[in-house]
Amino acid sequence: MDNWSVGFCLERIRVMGPRELWLLGEGGGNWSDDEVNLFAKMGKVFGLKLKLKVRVMSDGMGTEQEQQRARRPWMVIAKSASGAVVKSWVQRFQSVMEKGDAVVWMGWHEVEERRVVLRFQNRHVVEWDAMEGGGAMALCRTQWGRFSMEEKTPELKGWVAALKRGEFERVLEEAESESRPASAYLRGYAMWRMGKLVEACRALRGELALNPGHEPARRLLNQWMEELPEVAMGEGSFRELARRVRVDTLLDDAALHRIWQVGRRVCQMDMAGDFVVVGDEGGGVRGLLEGVVSRYSRGSRAVRSVRADEEVVEVMGLLHVQTSCLVDSGMSLADLMERWREVLPFEDAVMVEGAESGHCRFGKVLKRHYRLNLGCGRRFHEDWVNLDLVPFSEEVVAHDFTVEGLPFGDGSCEAVYHSHVLEHLPREVVPGFLAECRRVLGGGGVLRVVVPDMEGSARLYLEHLQRGLAGDEESCRIHEWMTIEMVDQLGRHRPGGEMMRYWSRCPMPAHAFVVERLGQEVRDALGRLTLEPERTTEGLPTAEEVGRFRTGGEVHQWMYDRLSLPKLLLEAGFDEGRICGAGGSWVEGFAGYELDTDEQGRVRKPESLFLGARRV
Repeated sequence: MDNWSVGFCLERIRVMGPRELWLLGEGGGNWSDDEVNLFAKMGKVFGLKLKLKVRVMSDGMGTEQEQQRARRPWMVIAKSASGAVVKSWVQRFQSVMEKGDAVVWMGWHEVEERRVVLRFQNRHVVEWDAMEGGGAMALCRTQWGRFSMEEKTPELKGWVAALKRGEFERVLEEAESESRPASAYLRGYAMWRMGKLVEACRALRGELALNPGHEPARRLLNQWMEELPEVAMGEGSFRELARRVRVDTLLDDAALHRIWQVGRRVCQMDMAGDFVVVGDEGGGVRGLLEGVVSRYSRGSRAVRSVRADEEVVEVMGLLHVQTSCLVDSGMSLADLMERWREVLPFEDAVMVEGAESGHCRFGKVLKRHYRLNLGCGRRFHEDWVNLDLVPFSEEVVAHDFTVEGLPFGDGSCEAVYHSHVLEHLPREVVPGFLAECRRVLGGGGVLRVVVPDMEGSARLYLEHLQRGLAGDEESCRIHEWMTIEMVDQLGRHRPGGEMMRYWSRCPMPAHAFVVERLGQEVRDALGRLTLEPERTTEGLPTAEEVGRFRTGGEVHQWMYDRLSLPKLLLEAGFDEGRICGAGGSWVEGFAGYELDTDEQGRVRKPESLFLGARRV
């Protein structure tokens, strides 16, 4: 044993005053005569009248009769041993040691040994007191644990006794309003025993805020934080953030996810200003938004936390910038809007978690003109604000613009682009959607629309119909495809429809024509089919299945040509527009964004009608 270990053991003996000392080593070995004599002379060293009986155990923990006959208080000093041996010792200790007995562990040479001891200590925090330093730890069986050294009040004694009897609800109720040391510690232990791990961690945070030196609480908190279950909802980046902050807020995972979505959306849309969080005393929402800012914000953005109305007014006066998002975790929407009507310089985004469900509202946006890519699918660019109902990437904002409109102020955008979106909308919805595109565009703002070209499909269908009738076999194959192309997406009842069946045929008829006509779309589909052949579903779908599928977004609701589409745009407040190529647009540098073309300049959807218009 080194000098530090000797000193630690002697100090524990002096403080605890055992009458019998057992020296324990794996197999009874590794205790020298000098060490044994040192402990035997312990009383003389300190001038104490200790009658200390010292025994070196040659057979581990000794027999059960020897343990029961040991003079109390009894102390065991155990030298480093294997994890399996230490585990067997611990199991014996907890059944035979009485109040005032102690065990001192020496030398942390094996990681597993330390884990065994710490797991034991953390499971019995109410019954065992711990003193640790350097390479040793003393565990002493007491009546009420660590806090017995700090405040032995009748209430604490009663609560500890109640915990031992399993009266957890009583401890939670009676200790709830107490602010004395160890009350939150006891409540945390009770919650843990009741299976409420998140609440238990929250209670220990409160204990450490009141009593920062409470090391057993700190160690227990660290252990419980590692045992917290994974967050079961949302994207991976949200689950990672929420797991870290959930013990610092009373909001549940669903509420945190709504706030995360709003914060991410504000950052992705690059709204200017800071976040202000109201009523977040534990810091959980603030921590969540700080993580969102770190991951998604393109520029500098602060997250500020306030508790009262007066503080909000003061903070708003100091910011001198527009506020991106106000998050209030304790008010209903109506109360919030009334309270902050005069405080917010204008409304950009508001998130409420309170009497009502989560609500997000967006207003006017200043200092930036946006370029919107609506229904972007897998084609998006970081210089655009990319929105889609079901995002394929965290760079895409989840938003149903057909129901909620566009979350931007009047005249806040310089360009709006959507490709192969319009044909999926019900015909009666289209005028309102185009009017919403016009609303967010500033004067002279550009709308770029890409849709399947009904006229081009019809011309090819008629051309190859005539050639097929004249006996041209290749035209017969092309005629079959053109029929599928015109009819299938309007009338299909199942995913992929007849197009997917056609692409799955080996060899695919009219292969060269179809690939040239559909471009990247069919090349991607053929690549997927090569890796995993399309599975066909036997039998016809039910009426319920058909209805659910046809409202799911895959089916075309209408078709457009170079006569009908410009007419719709004129009625929505745009100029007549012009037909343009895949790479041509009034949007500066559009071809470089590779939305309608790839890096080689190939058109992604050659069968399309490309049209640009300006807001009048």
